[in-house]
Amino acid sequence: QPMEVLLATGLLPRHRYAGEMLAAFDRLARLENSLPSPLDAFLRRVLLDPDIGIGFLRCRASVNHHHNFAGGLLVHSTEMLDLVADATHLPLPHDPWAPSIAQLTYLLHDVGKLRSVGETTRTRHGLVGRHEIMTIELLAPHLRWLELRSPELATVLRAVLGHLATPAKARGVSQFLVSEIVEKMDQWSAAAYNRRDTCKLLGLERLDAA
Repeated sequence: QPMEVLLATGLLPRHRYAGEMLAAFDRLARLENSLPSPLDAFLRRVLLDPDIGIGFLRCRASVNHHHNFAGGLLVHSTEMLDLVADATHLPLPHDPWAPSIAQLTYLLHDVGKLRSVGETTRTRHGLVGRHEIMTIELLAPHLRWLELRSPELATVLRAVLGHLATPAKARGVSQFLVSEIVEKMDQWSAAAYNRRDTCKLLGLERLDAA
């Protein structure tokens, strides 16, 4: 049972990873270790869900856009975690929950890609539905579990996920700053992977290519 497990990442196959993937796995483990109750148990349930856990470690983040390799979803979903916390704490220094909420929703914002993108090929109906909606569907039983323990935290998680599930052209500015931070960090991660930097803009050689 998830409630009886101290750390879900302790049961996941860390030994199978190296390099970038191992660093991503360790970032995931640090987050699980740092979340306050009951958010830590919520994440534990998600990671031990057979429809999410192992797939989350193997899935691509996109087909042709960014982090489009097996395991890319985990890299994309963890590489900005520290920055997410800092970006949240700076404008909201007196909100004890905001950094954890921001990190958790950033981590899980693309879980629906397990159904829409897949590890190597798109799923059969991958192009039919939006992955943001699939994310909410996959997390629904765990959000209900959280709601029984903290209706307030479940409401906030749903608010952030709901903002991200709204089509970009219809989103507008969220009333909840955490939603805006998660959205921007998602965009930054994709842009950084595709090297949309000043060197590319100006046609200059990069220092690391010398």
